[in-house]
Amino acid sequence: MKVRDLSPIAAIAGQCVFEGMSKEAAVKAYKTCRALKKAVKEYDDERAEASKTLKPEGFDALIEKVQTRQPMTPEETATYIRLGKEYNDKVAEAIKPLGDAEVALSFDKLTAEEFYGLMAANPKLDADALGSLEDVIAQGEPEPEPKKTKKQA
Repeated sequence: MKVRDLSPIAAIAGQCVFEGMSKEAAVKAYKTCRALKKAVKEYDDERAEASKTLKPEGFDALIEKVQTRQPMTPEETATYIRLGKEYNDKVAEAIKPLGDAEVALSFDKLTAEEFYGLMAANPKLDADALGSLEDVIAQGEPEPEPKKTKKQA
């Protein structure tokens, strides 16, 4: 998995709490979430730095107008769109080498039961967030055997 793909999943893992889980499951889940954060730390730090240093002059004022729903002239709107695209492209280019790196994750994946405990401890995570997290940190349930048709029997 590429670092840039793992970064948002690590951010979800960073929000997790372990209340109500058994001590063993909580420690395993914590270590797993910590491993994800460590795997993306350099990328996340570089992205934050690029976001600060590459921001065009005057862009913050335009962002504030948009966020506070202040009226904007057509020229301001066009400038906001143009600067935003240029800014995003520059940040993406600056962090591309780190983001393209493949991550070799090394941790014990959670069993289905442990993952269900993590789900119960984090009821505010939506299904998309839980699914993304499960794909990376959980073993999942074994696939059921396909039913045999009369012709196969």
